Amino acid sequence: MGNVPRALTDITVCYRVKIFYYRPEVTVFSYINENGDKIRTDHNRLGVQVLVKVTGLRLITSVVTPLMQWSAFCVSLTLGEPITMYFNGNRIEAQSGIPPYAAESDKKKGAGGRCNPGRSGGPVGPTTGAQGEDDGTHSSYGSTNSTATERDRVVLMDTDGSIVLGQDQDAPADVYDASQSLSGAVTDLNVWSRRLGGDEMASISGCFLRGRGDILNWETANFEIGQDSSLVCYCFDQFITLIERQT
Repeated sequence: MGNVPRALTDITVCYRVKIFYYRPEVTVFSYINENGDKIRTDHNRLGVQVLVKVTGLRLITSVVTPLMQWSAFCVSLTLGEPITMYFNGNRIEAQSGIPPYAAESDKKKGAGGRCNPGRSGGPVGPTTGAQGEDDGTHSSYGSTNSTATERDRVVLMDTDGSIVLGQDQDAPADVYDASQSLSGAVTDLNVWSRRLGGDEMASISGCFLRGRGDILNWETANFEIGQDSSLVCYCFDQFITLIERQT
């Protein structure tokens, strides 16, 4: 869990994930600020989704993140540009013909690739996301509905927001729902204050390059570990495991 050091109008988020089992919504990366502006990735059993509430966009794909395998993911966000997503080295397009609030039974199920952790010299991490909430978003190939700054630049992430891994937030670092959480492991989370190029995202998500974010750098960042999580060190690379609470 952490805060954003400065307002961002362009963002790229990359991470690696291993999912143990699917919940209704599998949130890996979650950001929200005091205004309720949210960015969330959801790796559920029907496909990966990316939600960006401040711009009113949602990317819906049929790429399913495989269970018990490391997969790598990158997404870049800029107002006025389509959401760009790379998964295991491949660019993923929005699933055509599916409205933004299509019922789960109407979405086609696809196959996800596999990221070979040996290419990066260490474990590569997990991916998750969210779906099905009526949050005012629409498909990323549609128009936008957002609030601009004085310089007509939309702030996607601001200093009053918080970043949480493995769990959706309905308020900064607060208001959690277990059905919107990750059961799995995540590593190599990096956040940049710019839109990475396609070659960069392909290399990072293809496990040929380990990126270093200027906003959040996995190698130097400090995380507050929740009571349902644990920090694991393996081959000198750290990853966070999120498990279901035992009662």
